[in-house]
Amino acid sequence: MIGNNFKNRGFTLIEILVAASLLVLVLAIISGLFIVALRAQRKYLARQELISQVSHAMEYMTRQIRMVTHEEFSAPCVGISIPVYKISDENDSIKFTTYDGCCLEFKLHNGRILAAKTDQVGSGSFCSLNDCFTEYLTSDDLEVEEFKVDMTEGAVEDPLQPRVIIHIKVRSNEQQEQVIELQSTISAREILK
Repeated sequence: MIGNNFKNRGFTLIEILVAASLLVLVLAIISGLFIVALRAQRKYLARQELISQVSHAMEYMTRQIRMVTHEEFSAPCVGISIPVYKISDENDSIKFTTYDGCCLEFKLHNGRILAAKTDQVGSGSFCSLNDCFTEYLTSDDLEVEEFKVDMTEGAVEDPLQPRVIIHIKVRSNEQQEQVIELQSTISAREILK
């Protein structure tokens, strides 16, 4: 009978404590890996959002700059007829006449890229007041640290086909702070002969 009591006794306190400790250790490792994976996913998604927003702004500016016009009504917008782009002395804005005769300016304003499209009064352009707007191309979630615009050196030798260089450095304002820099060189599609 003594042998039967020994078999029905169950686990000792030490055995239960060791098993519980191992279970807690395994759960801690698994939850740690899960938290690391979640942080990596948040960082990746924040980077993707930043790239998406900056790419949208860059694509919009590139498309508009490519569609610049050399027509005679571009003079009121940029002040002169050639070159067709007017870049500020600080290289933080560019102004030009669009294909529909409106004056379009991209500039850095309060840490965001601002696009302002206006009518050229008395220029004989096709731009109507309905086409005019002022809007930011980047969201409040981003801070544009750098927005530089310049023309390539070939613009002096070839003022009719200048190439514009845009450089943007953007930082996200969220917890998952990300920084991205983009640069693009653009030339107009319309070539004056």
